[in-house]
Amino acid sequence: MKLKKLFIALSFFLVIVNALFGKVSQVFAAPPVPTGTLVTSGEVMSHNGCSPAPVYINLNAGQTYTILMSGTYLYWSDPSKLPHGNAGDLAIYNADNLALAEIYTQPPYDSSDVLEYYTFTATSQPLVLEIFDSNYCDNSGGINYQLYTGALPSPPVISGAVTCGTPGTNGWCRGGAKIVLTASDPQGYGITINGTTSQGINFSCNVSPCTYSLPEGQYTVNYTVTAATSGLTASG
Repeated sequence: MKLKKLFIALSFFLVIVNALFGKVSQVFAAPPVPTGTLVTSGEVMSHNGCSPAPVYINLNAGQTYTILMSGTYLYWSDPSKLPHGNAGDLAIYNADNLALAEIYTQPPYDSSDVLEYYTFTATSQPLVLEIFDSNYCDNSGGINYQLYTGALPSPPVISGAVTCGTPGTNGWCRGGAKIVLTASDPQGYGITINGTTSQGINFSCNVSPCTYSLPEGQYTVNYTVTAATSGLTASG
């Protein structure tokens, strides 16, 4: 949303409002928590002597699950030797509709120690987690996992519109310009809406719709909604 330059005409302040909203984006503000309950957690070791060390987990066939995987292990027992393996080396077997749902690399994680999320549907066979490597003999360490029922939460949604109390001509607003932000969360989580103008003016609401009276001037407005429980955001 942009407000074009203010000018004076016939002793009236005029503000033109150009309702050009940017594409809404969504990110995780914190490591997301699946919507279900924790089933089990543990570590998949990077070796069993010179063999792999798979983990077997019995699950309810047909149910949706989300698995979180993180940590690093050494390809060699000498920690001075690089590279290290991470969650991307963990193979998942006996899982229908397996899909990578999220790769989280914000602190305390990073590009070499990622937090990966996979969603899948359990089969009648035990779930198998196994680190894949061509040579297990000199590996050290393992990958941590957490298994939850359910999927990852869906992000909140937000949209914006500009209203004008006293319209002028040719799209101009003579006064009473407001931005109205409407947001919701699919899970029903509480939300917080934050907005800021390019002039450094900030506003915030804990309810939707969020209405803010626009001051006179030329600037842009950016806005974000954050879901309290999931940590997901959407912005525009």
